[in-house]
Amino acid sequence: EVRASFYKIGGLTTGSDVRINGIKVGTVTDRHLDPETYDAVVKMSINSDIKLPRDTLAAIGSEGILGGMYVQLQPGLENSYIKAGGAIEKTQDFRSLEDQVGEILFLATGGTNIEP
Repeated sequence: EVRASFYKIGGLTTGSDVRINGIKVGTVTDRHLDPETYDAVVKMSINSDIKLPRDTLAAIGSEGILGGMYVQLQPGLENSYIKAGGAIEKTQDFRSLEDQVGEILFLATGGTNIEP
C-alpha cells in the first residue's frame, strides 16, 4: 500500500483503478481529508510485483465525460523504490472540464481577463 496527496481528486472513489500505461496495477483503498493541510489523501493497494521508483508521478485521470476516475502512475527513473506504506511525493491534481475550458478561453483571449 502507498499513499499520495492531492489538492483535487474530482470523483475518484474507493475501488477506482490504479493504472500504469493503461494497465490496472492496483486499486484505491481509501480517501480522506488531511486535517492539517486539507489535501485529499488517497491510499492505493499496488500489485506486489510492481516496484515504483521514488520519483514516480501520480495523476488523477478520467475516462471521458461520462467515464470513471482513476489514478495514473508514471514511474520515474530512480533506482530506489517506494517502500510499502510509503508516499508518492510527486502528484498532479484532477483538472475538470471546466478548468480546461477556462484555461483555453484565457489563452485564446491573449491572457486577458474575460468580463461578463
